[in-house]
Amino acid sequence: MSLGPQVEPRLPLWLAVAFHAAMAAIALIWQSFRPEGILGLVRVPFEHVLPWWGAAVGTAWILVLGPAWLEDKLPSLKAVSVELYESVAPITTWRVAVLAGMSGLSEELLFRGPLQATIGWVPAALLFGLAHGGLAKRQRPWMLFALLAGLLMGWMVEYYGALSPAMVAHITVNAINMKRLQRYAPLAERLRLRQSPAAPQEQANE
Repeated sequence: MSLGPQVEPRLPLWLAVAFHAAMAAIALIWQSFRPEGILGLVRVPFEHVLPWWGAAVGTAWILVLGPAWLEDKLPSLKAVSVELYESVAPITTWRVAVLAGMSGLSEELLFRGPLQATIGWVPAALLFGLAHGGLAKRQRPWMLFALLAGLLMGWMVEYYGALSPAMVAHITVNAINMKRLQRYAPLAERLRLRQSPAAPQEQANE
């Protein structure tokens, strides 16, 4: 099932799955050497006054509505969104499910799992931000968004002592934002045609 106009995929689905599967494997192997063991990653925290699912949904909506509001006001964010669209397109229901699920699961297992337990909440969030865009100037809005996401999800893990709230929030954010990126398909297509070598000749013929 397609969600609208598409472009040719830059990222083969099998490569994305292999990358995130490798990340999850690294996290699980690392965690297996920690005192809590692998079972420490899958605990569901029912004992807190603030329900974990409430924190997960609240965090997800902050990370969805915030960028959606800012994109219409900041051209730099819109440019990043076009680039993100091109990197994950074609946006189909199947690709959204696989990419959102695999990336949310594997990144939480690693960044909020043994990495955060080893170096701390804030340093892990900083590394998470750097992993999403690095220091490239055009990617700074994406890096700052990832840093905010890392801080919020890292806080949930610190508060609940479990990864499940952060996993639910991360997968939800990924899925909603991937579908929302579809709005940039027409703009990405116009930019592609403008940058195509054939574009000047086509314009001259007109």
